[in-house]
Amino acid sequence: MRLARELLPLLRQGRDPVWINVSSVVGRRGIPGQSAYSATKAALGSFGEALRLEWATEGPGGPGSGAGIAVCTLNPALTATGFFEAQPNPGDLPHPDLEGAAGPEDVAAEILDLACRPEPERSLRWKWWLLGALTPIFPRLSDRLLAKRLGGGWTAPRR
Repeated sequence: MRLARELLPLLRQGRDPVWINVSSVVGRRGIPGQSAYSATKAALGSFGEALRLEWATEGPGGPGSGAGIAVCTLNPALTATGFFEAQPNPGDLPHPDLEGAAGPEDVAAEILDLACRPEPERSLRWKWWLLGALTPIFPRLSDRLLAKRLGGGWTAPRR
């Protein structure tokens, strides 16, 4: 947040400036064993939504003086980076199956594409986007779908 505030004068001077937050689909749908990570990614998504509205008319002369600064939030899904192996796993939950997962180069390509063609929010994998979209509307269905995706010993809660 401090970085955004500090860079705002520079962004105001740019031609078609774009700010991109890299969040995660777990900001839309938390996963077991990753509550702190899920919460910080949810906060980053909300921060991006607020910035997008605040900076919509930013320009060289300040608020109301320009076409605005595009603010985008990218939500990668499973990314093969070694993240899961490096995390503590107190619940002895199974690591997700990373077959078909995005690589860091896929995330970088999406960032570059967003810089050229900004949109408010984008997810790398439609299935994870859908899971996040379903969660507030059908939480129990979302739990069952997540349990199926995670596999292993995790089961959806009954309440």
